[in-house]
Amino acid sequence: MPYTLTENKGGIELRSEGTIAIDAFLDGGRALFSLMGDSEHLKDKERIKMVVDAKNIESLFAEWLRELVRHSEEQNILFGECSIASIQKVNDSQYLLTGAAYGEVCDASKHARKRSIKNISHPECSIDEEKHTVVCSAQIT
Repeated sequence: MPYTLTENKGGIELRSEGTIAIDAFLDGGRALFSLMGDSEHLKDKERIKMVVDAKNIESLFAEWLRELVRHSEEQNILFGECSIASIQKVNDSQYLLTGAAYGEVCDASKHARKRSIKNISHPECSIDEEKHTVVCSAQIT
């Protein structure tokens, strides 16, 4: 599995990896969706575009996850899938992510929300060019 969720004293550690940052970010989103609800059987009826920026790649990972949570809660949508068109380093102090999330409006007769996400903290991303892997993690409470 490209992501792991590990319970600890502070909540849940989300860890995702891929061969490039986009893959790690996508799997981080999928991990988050699995915490929030039954994401496997959702239809892609709703598409929400997202643009996120941050000062570094670690902060961008956390902001991406926060934006997914924000849209899910504000629009009462459970997401099952996400896409990322690009992650760009704009300059020395800004990264920009353009993407989208797909799902359907939460209907209590068909869907169950599993967990409410309160905070996403302690983001980390490491790039191992020799092994061609990017690993990102965050603490979910």
